[in-house]
Amino acid sequence: MGKIVEREKRIRDPSLSTTHAYILVDTQFINFPFERTLKLHILSADKRTRKENLRKARSLSFPRDDTPEMAPRLLSCFRRSSNHEEKETADSTTTEEERGPGPVVVELFSSQGCATSTEAEMVFSRLGRGDFNLDVPLVLLAYHVDYWDYNGWKDPFGSSQWTVRQKAYVEALSLDTMFTPQIVIQGRAQCVANEPDEILSCIASAPRFPAPSFHATFQMPTPDSLQVSLTGTLRTKVDDQGANLMVALYECGLVTDCADGANKGRVLANDYVVRRLEKLCSVHDISAKKSISGTLDFPLWEGFNAAKCGVSVFVESSSHLIFGSQKFQLQDVCLVISLQNGEKRL
Repeated sequence: MGKIVEREKRIRDPSLSTTHAYILVDTQFINFPFERTLKLHILSADKRTRKENLRKARSLSFPRDDTPEMAPRLLSCFRRSSNHEEKETADSTTTEEERGPGPVVVELFSSQGCATSTEAEMVFSRLGRGDFNLDVPLVLLAYHVDYWDYNGWKDPFGSSQWTVRQKAYVEALSLDTMFTPQIVIQGRAQCVANEPDEILSCIASAPRFPAPSFHATFQMPTPDSLQVSLTGTLRTKVDDQGANLMVALYECGLVTDCADGANKGRVLANDYVVRRLEKLCSVHDISAKKSISGTLDFPLWEGFNAAKCGVSVFVESSSHLIFGSQKFQLQDVCLVISLQNGEKRL
């Protein structure tokens, strides 16, 4: 992990009663550059003055670091905001129908090292339990980023792979900052993840697509690996720009005693935590009824429990738009360990 240098920029606006603090972090452990200078993003508790604060903030910018391997990062751990961004890029993939019965993919970017992510995790779990009485099926995926690991607590589920995925959304959605907790819906809209009303609004307005019709089989060729085989159709026509079929293995019911950092002394509960994400295949210029099949082998972690895990499949364009998704619970299938001395059924 590279050296972390924090520079704190404090601004006092005479029209406000509070000072807004922001941390610009130069880091080597996020191995990608931002392609533009990041501007200061004002988040005001007074919604009536927020637009004016943003206008004033646009005149403030931070120069790039002179070190080639270092790039500026404005990392924010937000409590409240009602803002969300809509992706205006035209869809390059056509579907059988504009809106269909398939699930909506809701992705959470979170960290055990972020003080405000704990509330977002509770909201996310409530979404999974159906507490909000939505009439829309959901595919929930929580990615724990690693850029808060410097702050006294290393998230046991954090990964630079999820930081890279969030960065791709920052670019695709034309955002100025990476922050936690963040929700991204169908790859098209985003909002702060501890705002239930805003999340529900984004879900309600999200486009829906036919769910793929895959048949899944699961095997454990060794005690340390899970083999996922899928056969079926996307039910979505893909043009010559192509799309990727992504497969995520996630885990629920995780409990962590946090011994340090922003959440020191708290017991943290996490659901739908993505442990593995792989591309099954890429497809180009195929019909909605074209049959597709493929197999992935996922390395497993210590303490793997099939009853707490599930698999989600989703179709994703090169610009990270999501067109259709499907999910499977591992406890609903028969896992087979193929060993030399026979088969053991779990």
